[in-house]
Amino acid sequence: VDDDPNVVELVRLYLERDGHEVLIANDGVAGLETAREELPDLIVLDVMMAGLSGLDVARDLRRRHGLHELPIILLTARGRTSDMLAGFEAGANDYVVKPFVKDELLSRIRTLLEASRARSRAEENRELKEEIERRIQIEDALRLSQRRMTQLLDTLEDGLICINARGVVTYVNDAAQQVLDQRVTVNRSRLKEVLPPEVLA
Repeated sequence: VDDDPNVVELVRLYLERDGHEVLIANDGVAGLETAREELPDLIVLDVMMAGLSGLDVARDLRRRHGLHELPIILLTARGRTSDMLAGFEAGANDYVVKPFVKDELLSRIRTLLEASRARSRAEENRELKEEIERRIQIEDALRLSQRRMTQLLDTLEDGLICINARGVVTYVNDAAQQVLDQRVTVNRSRLKEVLPPEVLA
C-alpha cells in the first residue's frame, strides 16, 4: 500500500521474484478495501500517504486483526525513534526506513510470515488437543454409563443376551450365563454357538 508508483513497482518486483503473490493498493482507503476483500498474509504499508495515512490504516486493521494474524511492515522516509514508536503504537510489527535494501526488506517479510505461520500451527495444535481431550471426556463418561448399565442388568432375574449385526455376543448378564451350558465370551462367542438351534428358530 503506497501512493508512490515507483515504490509500488519496486516492492512488487522484489516480492514477486521472491515467490510472493502481490496485491497493490495506491492509497490507504484502497488498502483497507483490498484487505477486507482478500485478507493477505502480510501488508507492506507506506506511512506518509495523501488522505488516509499509513498509521491510520494500521490502526483500522488492528481493530479487526491481531499482530500474528495480519503482520504489517511500515515503510517510511523518517527513521527517528519517535516515528518508529508511533508506528508500533499504531499496530505495526516491523519498520523499514526508505531507501530500503532489498535483502533487508525480504528478510523481515520472511521472518514475519514464518512467525505468523508458526503461531497459526500452534493455534491449530491447541484446538486439536482440546478436541482430543473433549472426546476422551465423552468416552470416559460413556464407559462409566456403560458400567452402571451393566451393573443394573446383572441384577435382573431374567437372562439377557445382546448381539451385534454379525451375531456376535456383546453382552450377557449373570442370569443368562447361569442357564447356558457353556461359558460365553463377550465379543468372541456367536449366538448360534451358545443357544440350541430350536431356540434360534
